[in-house]
Amino acid sequence: MFMKKFVLKYYLELFTAFVLVFTVIDGVLYPKISDYRKLINLFMVLGVLHEWEEKRFPGGIFELMAKKIGLKQEKEKFDISGMIVILYWIIITCIPYICDKYTFLVLIPVVLGLFEAFVHTIGIFIQKMKKPYTPGLITAWIMAIASVYTIYYLEANNLVVASDYILGVILMFGSFIFMDIAIIRTFRISPKEMMANIKR
Repeated sequence: MFMKKFVLKYYLELFTAFVLVFTVIDGVLYPKISDYRKLINLFMVLGVLHEWEEKRFPGGIFELMAKKIGLKQEKEKFDISGMIVILYWIIITCIPYICDKYTFLVLIPVVLGLFEAFVHTIGIFIQKMKKPYTPGLITAWIMAIASVYTIYYLEANNLVVASDYILGVILMFGSFIFMDIAIIRTFRISPKEMMANIKR
């Protein structure tokens, strides 16, 4: 019970420490690390920054979405949801890091970076924000820039083919939808009920 409360309370700090360890190791072994792993490490760091902006500085992304969807403002549910997002980040970065020979895996965080920039930008209009900002917008656009650079790098070095893009897009959206369903289930609401709340 204590460990569960500890993890839920400090999941963001634990994620930060986890990525920091990866970054330090990569820094020490930099010449021996493959380009794929260097790029994945970049997205790990950006993932940490993005989650801090969404959750803490300034934070409020879950509260904003819960208000729009009509979910209860329960801190414990937000913490569990945050933990699910962190696990998602770890999975989509660690698997490509380990399996660095498969280019389509590297494209999962790349596609996510572009998608996050789109979602956070369109969210300004959907949420009818008084200021042109949603929590996570700045780091989302930094991720998008990193995504564009990664695509340029892969193309310039002939490291990617069309099928890699297709698989990357399918895996990113498939895993993202699975994550969203898990978060929605945390609030004990079905996707159908969520869509009904949004329409209202």
